[in-house]
Amino acid sequence: MDEDNVNVNVRWMMPPEGVIKINVHSFFSDQHLPNGYHSGIGVICRNSRGDVLRILGGSLCIENRRNNEYNAFMEGLKVAFDRGYTNIILETDHLDAYWDWIHSAILGAPTQHARIVQQLNQRKADKNFHTKTRLVALEDNELAAYVAQHGAEKWKNMVRIRRPFAHGEVEDPQVDQGGDASGSSGESNDLGHEDPEDLDFLDANLVMQE
Repeated sequence: MDEDNVNVNVRWMMPPEGVIKINVHSFFSDQHLPNGYHSGIGVICRNSRGDVLRILGGSLCIENRRNNEYNAFMEGLKVAFDRGYTNIILETDHLDAYWDWIHSAILGAPTQHARIVQQLNQRKADKNFHTKTRLVALEDNELAAYVAQHGAEKWKNMVRIRRPFAHGEVEDPQVDQGGDASGSSGESNDLGHEDPEDLDFLDANLVMQE
């Protein structure tokens, strides 16, 4: 892990040219939501112009807060690998999970989280990808947090939305071929931005404010 990426960023910033920035957030409720779920995950992928390339949100029905945070990291990395994003920055606001992950090679991981942490380390160590990880403040991860909570409350399984705010061509390193070859846990739905009801839950101003 890059030690210069441990400090909290003061605000969301566009990544350098050729780099994809992936923001992830885990939502968790100690009480069951009306749909019976406890948790949700939000993933936002943007290019160097700030275009939103992918939105991933929903619930994996995980009932452990820390495990859901680790799985949010994993879902972000899976999107990168599925889409062929070879140069990425993964950002999260989950301080404790982030800190435990980046120090797991030295300190190890709790038994109940050892498997997912090992998988995260394997993904990060893949020589075919250049992955940096960064910690950000919650207010600078607002869209991912919004999608995570909405996914927990409204969506069954994981939903993918492709290029939701695109008008014309948007730079995406991999051309869509009708859906992801996803390694995501659970069932998923892959939606294009042309579907008018896909984005009813999103406030475009939220995207611009980050």
